[in-house]
Amino acid sequence: MAIDKIQSESINLADNFAFTGTVTGAGEKNSPCFMAVYIGSGVEISDATETKVTFDTEIIDVGGVYDTTNKRYTPGFVGKSYISTGMYFYDASKNIQHHVLYFYKNGSLLTYFKNEPSGEVKRVWQSASLIVDHNATDYYEVYVRADTSNGGNIEVPATSGGASSYRNYFQGFKILT
Repeated sequence: MAIDKIQSESINLADNFAFTGTVTGAGEKNSPCFMAVYIGSGVEISDATETKVTFDTEIIDVGGVYDTTNKRYTPGFVGKSYISTGMYFYDASKNIQHHVLYFYKNGSLLTYFKNEPSGEVKRVWQSASLIVDHNATDYYEVYVRADTSNGGNIEVPATSGGASSYRNYFQGFKILT
């Protein structure tokens, strides 16, 4: 006996189902997506000054959503994206008091993540992530601030190329429309 119609009252949605045909419409693609890294010569950060991070190299950019000219992510769809960043801070004087990662949306501060290391610290790695709700033309940028005795920089690996160069990154992908 074939089932022509299933009524929602007769299905326990907590059960597991084995499908033998093709299931369509379940889930979404996570593209567009991007990952951009900074492998330049080191972004100098003046003491107590917000500085835009110029992620200069695309590792992946499905959908052309990261612009290497203005260093920002523009989703190109209405929905939600997951975005994250991570950076390696360096201050030769071992005096990093605070370092802050900022996410900007459309040129204005969206949110920030602050780290206050204790003791004499010369190098600190920090990451931040969030889910953002956006229109197709909204754009996102990353800024940093380091409060030190003499400023500091975003440290880059001794050699360029390879996975070790990806420690300073900005990335994101579609999660929902």
